[in-house]
Amino acid sequence: MPSEETPAEGPRRGAIDRRRFLALGAGALAAGLAGCQSGPPVVAETVTEPLAAPRAGDTWRYRYVSGWPQIPSRDFSVTVTQTAPNGIVDSLSAAGFAAQTQLWTGTLAFVPRPLGGFAVTEFSPYIMAFVRLATGQVWYNIPLPSGAAPLTPWSAEARVRGLDAVTVPAGTFDAVRVDLNGFRRGPGVAPSADTAQLSATAWYAPAVRRVVRFRHQTWTLTMLPIDNDGYELLEYKPA
Repeated sequence: MPSEETPAEGPRRGAIDRRRFLALGAGALAAGLAGCQSGPPVVAETVTEPLAAPRAGDTWRYRYVSGWPQIPSRDFSVTVTQTAPNGIVDSLSAAGFAAQTQLWTGTLAFVPRPLGGFAVTEFSPYIMAFVRLATGQVWYNIPLPSGAAPLTPWSAEARVRGLDAVTVPAGTFDAVRVDLNGFRRGPGVAPSADTAQLSATAWYAPAVRRVVRFRHQTWTLTMLPIDNDGYELLEYKPA
């Protein structure tokens, strides 16, 4: 973890890092989506985002959109029901489906949340409540769902890419982008049937204390697409 900055240093470093990040342009964003490179990141400037913990009663409304035209878009809501220094409990619901409750901690977790007719996949949406996100920060060996190949583990890592200005239906937010990439290969993985490659990106906005945009894609070993979906924030209602 990076060292704490003084109050005077924080805004100055944030401004420098934001200019540097925005100057990278679309090419750098596309490279980030393509996946993580091995080895330690090279970062000229580092920004550390402050902790942003939600409160019980905070509610977010999102729109789920699939990349497959036969799957309709759907709205869903998330409400925090309990908070503690070591955990946050929320309830995810959508019209016509039973609510789904989840406990989130400071350990990174990639969790499909089934609602009957569809599933919302989330990646530690409150990580900002537990960890200060610093540009270049990396987590390794993140567990991913085994699915139809339970005997073949994933190799997955997440990396903080930096600051990004994100526009969603709820507005434009300063967000921290985190990329998650995973891969697995072995005799238990059917090359053209089982999920073997994963790419996901989450944009965390301190102003709303949660994710404002999430993108999720998976493929087989032979690059046949399986999952292709995501969601964006429609509305945030603080408690």
